[in-house]
Amino acid sequence: MISKKKRIQVYRTDMNTGVRQRLADGVGELSEDRRLTYREALPSGCRVEVEAGEDQLTIRRYGEAHTTLILRRDERSLTRVETAEGVLEIENQTELLELSSECWRVVYRSGELERFQFEWWLKEAEA
Repeated sequence: MISKKKRIQVYRTDMNTGVRQRLADGVGELSEDRRLTYREALPSGCRVEVEAGEDQLTIRRYGEAHTTLILRRDERSLTRVETAEGVLEIENQTELLELSSECWRVVYRSGELERFQFEWWLKEAEA
């Protein structure tokens, strides 16, 4: 599988409060099958994989808790959080899924009250 280094910036916005947080700013790897791998900024520094499908985005975060979000366009799906204490599943509703060569964007509702936007800005990495 061929992959390219990409300069990435990742943001999460709490759509209820408008608070925007930068989760990553660095270099990641993007494979030809649209799988992006990178590390979050410190203090967590955990590895993250994002797979972009035709109508779906899957986010896997490998930190103290192993988290998997499956977000399907205009559908309900699940977030699964695995911790030492057990497994938690939260229902999501995807409201927006946009995938371009420059930016992947998803807006989803988590549970009944929380609403988030994630953005992955992708640029060619400098040699």
